[in-house]
Amino acid sequence: MGKRIILTTFGSFGDINPYLAITLGLKERGHRPVLATSEFYRSRIEGMGVEFHPVRPDIDLEDIDAIRRIMHEWKGPQVLVREYLLPHLYDSYNDLLEVARDADLILTHPITYAGPIVAEKYNIPWASAVIAPISLFSAYDPPIFPGTPWMTGFARLGPAAGRIVLDLSRLYTRHWMKPLYRFRRDLGLARGQNPIFEGQYSPYMVLALFPEVLAGPQPDWPHNTVVCGYPFLEEIHDEWKMPEGLHQFLEDGPPPIVFTLGSSAVVEAGAFYSESLEVARSLGSRAILLTGPVEENVPQKPHSSEVFVCQFAPYSMLFPRCRAVVSSAGMGTISEGLRAGRPMLLATYSHDQPDNADHVRRLGMSEYVNRRLYNAKRAVPLLKKLLDEGVRAKAEEIGIRVSSEDGVAKACDALEKLLNEA
Repeated sequence: MGKRIILTTFGSFGDINPYLAITLGLKERGHRPVLATSEFYRSRIEGMGVEFHPVRPDIDLEDIDAIRRIMHEWKGPQVLVREYLLPHLYDSYNDLLEVARDADLILTHPITYAGPIVAEKYNIPWASAVIAPISLFSAYDPPIFPGTPWMTGFARLGPAAGRIVLDLSRLYTRHWMKPLYRFRRDLGLARGQNPIFEGQYSPYMVLALFPEVLAGPQPDWPHNTVVCGYPFLEEIHDEWKMPEGLHQFLEDGPPPIVFTLGSSAVVEAGAFYSESLEVARSLGSRAILLTGPVEENVPQKPHSSEVFVCQFAPYSMLFPRCRAVVSSAGMGTISEGLRAGRPMLLATYSHDQPDNADHVRRLGMSEYVNRRLYNAKRAVPLLKKLLDEGVRAKAEEIGIRVSSEDGVAKACDALEKLLNEA
C-alpha cells in the first residue's frame, strides 16, 4: 500500500505547480499524497484529481493591493514574512497538524514555516525543497538580492566575500523570526536554527527543484541535497487550452516574441506592456502580450494582425513557437523558456528574480534589466543581441539538455528512497 505523503507549499503558481507536479507523480506510483496549501488553489488542485487540504494563511492572487505590497522590490520579502506568514503561524501549524497526523512523510517549501515544526512534533521524517538557487545561500555562489546589482561582482571575489553577503543578510533579518522562536518555546521545542537560512533545510533530504543547468552543487550546500531538475506540470487539464484565436495567430505568421510577467509580477506591471509593444514594433516582430487579469495592463489599441493580447496561455505550448521570451524571471517561466530553448530578456522585479536572471545570463542565452529601467530604448538593442544566430543556437542546445531532465521522476525517486530508509 502506498504511503501518505503531505506536500505543503505557499505562494504564487510558481510555488504551487512544481509541488502539484510531484504530487501527481507520487499518486501515479500508488502513494496517497495530499497537497496542503492556501484555499485559493482548492478548485485547481482538486480538479486535477489530487487530495487537497487548506493551510492558512490564504493567499488571493486577485487581491491586487496585497500582491503589490508583497512584490515590492525591497520591502516585499519582509512584508511577506512579517505581515502575512508569521502572524498566521499558529493557524498554519494547526491546519497542518490536522492533516499530518497519520502521515509517513512531509515535504516542505522554504516559507512553510509550520512544516518542520509539525514534523518534529509528530516525529515524522521530512524533506525540504528549494525552487531557486538563491534559497541555498551559498558563499561560493553569492545570492543577488533585489536592488543590489553590485552583488554580481561578489562571485568573482571568492567565498570570503560571499560570506560577507550572507552575514549581512542574517544581520538584516535577525529580528524577523522572533515570533517563530517564541512559538517553538511554547510548544516545548528547542529554539532551532534560523528558518530563513539553515533552519529551512531538512536533516533527512533537500530537493533542489530547478533546472540542473542553472546551478551546480557548491561546497557549502547541505550535504544531502539532490538536484532534481524542474518538475514541469504537464498540460493535462482543460485550463491549459490555448485562448481562442491564439493558435490561428501563430499559424498566420512568423514566430512572435512573448511578453509575460507570470502570476505575481503582473499586478505591478507599470509600463511593461506598453513599452513591450514599442519593442516589438521597433524590431518589426509580431508579439504576444500575456497581460494577466489587470485591465490597465492592456495597451491602448494593441490589437492588429501583428499583436495578440490575452490574459494567459500555456507556456509549454507557446514558448517553443516563439522567437524569444521577455519575462520577470520567475522560476516557472524561465524553466519553460530554458526547456523551449529560447533566448530570454528578463525584467526583474523582486524576491528571487534578480538571482534567477543572473543564473540564466551566465548560460549565454539571456540578458536582464531591473523592471524600473525596462523600456523600448534599452530592450531593443538587448533583444537584437539575443536574436543573433549564435545565441539562438546556444539556447537551443540548452533546451535539449533541460528537456532531457525528468524533475518529477527524480523527486519522486528521492522521496521514495527516503521513505524506505526512514
